Amino acid sequence: MKESVRQWLGEQMAGLDDATLGDIYSEYAETAGKLYAELSEKRAAGASFDDVDRVAHTLKGNALMVGDQALFEAVQAWRGAIREGGLAAGDPLWDAIGTEVAAIRAGE
Repeated sequence: MKESVRQWLGEQMAGLDDATLGDIYSEYAETAGKLYAELSEKRAAGASFDDVDRVAHTLKGNALMVGDQALFEAVQAWRGAIREGGLAAGDPLWDAIGTEVAAIRAGE
């Protein structure tokens, strides 16, 4: 589990045992992976801003719910770039999202 998420969850959900926190994190990691895959497919297909942004918004919201500030900020920056300049404008920021999702799945 990412240490920043462990700390945030521990503060927000004091009293939960490690197994329950682990279950919450496992669900988060699985969902983040699925949303990232969906977002990647839509991005590669050149989907509309609204279609891409809907998935990005959900991914960002999930990160916020567990205190994953790094993923939240990466998605927020990418959304801002594509809102201003289209999907290509977000290309320089895209890898940061993938890096964060990989870290989530690895439990770092």
